[in-house]
Formats: sequence, structure tokens, C-alpha cells
Amino acid sequence: MYKFLKKQKLNNENYANPSKRFIAYAIDNCIVTLFRYLIIIICYNIWFKKSIMVFIENYQSTLGTKDITLANNSNLLAYFINAPIFSEFLFLIFITFFIGSLYWIIFPIKYKGTIGKKICKIKIVTDKNKNITLAIAIYRYFIALIPWGFHFIVIFALSAKNIPLLIATILIISFWYEINLFGKSYRSIHDLICNTKVIKTN
Repeated sequence: MYKFLKKQKLNNENYANPSKRFIAYAIDNCIVTLFRYLIIIICYNIWFKKSIMVFIENYQSTLGTKDITLANNSNLLAYFINAPIFSEFLFLIFITFFIGSLYWIIFPIKYKGTIGKKICKIKIVTDKNKNITLAIAIYRYFIALIPWGFHFIVIFALSAKNIPLLIATILIISFWYEINLFGKSYRSIHDLICNTKVIKTN
């Protein structure tokens, strides 16, 4: 009887449906993309633009050529990797990635969800309806990044015209995000792993 009542309680939980979660995710992606774009523009104008000019001058003077196109010069990529600008380029990528990470981690801790989730009136909590901690937010964020590896496989499958691989990868991605699509909980795999859930706000 206890298991039956527990199951009924689970089925009657006010979980956020997939459409609301998707809309919230789309809004958040637009916000994060805008933040990252602004960071790139600021960094470019402060120091990276000058680094690019120095790199071009050094490359042209070292190899004695004005051609800086990769298509016509096989040495350009190797020179770029060994030049100081390469480490600056990696640092710029790290900053843009870090800004997005802060958004996905800090907002759920402070506001129980991101801006997109606030707009859609849904929030992230633990299985016991408690606020998520910093450790849970970080863990949940990195677990949620796993499917992005499959997105790259989709690109590879499309370029290789491998239809079976493409279909299998899409099914895996769909299963990850909506393992209980036809159930009542609508919890993704990263929610199940991290013992979290996305529910509607009162």
C-alpha cells in the first residue's frame, strides 16, 4: 500500500512539461550567447585585436609573404599554434565558456532557476523540494554537458552520410533529455543522476 501511495504522489507531482523546459532553454541560450558575444567584443577591442595585428606582422616578416590565407599556406596553422597568440586565443575561449558556466550555475542556486525558467514559471529543486546547493549545481551543469558530445557525432554522421549512426545518435539524445517523455515526471537523465527535478512554480 505504501509503495502504491508513493507512486501516486510521484505521478501527481507538478512537474514542468517538455515544452516549457524547451522554451526556457531556448531563452537561456539566447541570453548566454549574447553575454558571450559581448565578452568577445570587449576582449577583442581591449587586447586581442592588437595581438592579431602583431601576429600578422610577425608571420609576414618571418616567412616573407603577405599571404595569410590558410587555403594557400599550409604553414599558417602550425605558425599560429606555436605563436603567443594561440595561448591568448585559448584564454579567450576559456573566458567565454566560463561566463556561460556561471550563468547556468549561479542562477539556479540564487533564484531556483535561470531567467528562462523564471519567464516560463518553472524552477529547479532537489527530489526533496529543497534548494540546490553549489555542489549540486556544478555537478548538474557538467552532467548536462554530456549530450553535447553526441551533437558532434550528429555533425560527423551528416558529413559522412551515415544514416544509421545519425538515427541512433538522435535517439540517444532524445532519450537523454526526455527519458520519461510519456510519463508524469518529464525528468531528463541528468536530473535523475543529480537527484533534481524541474517543477512549476506556484
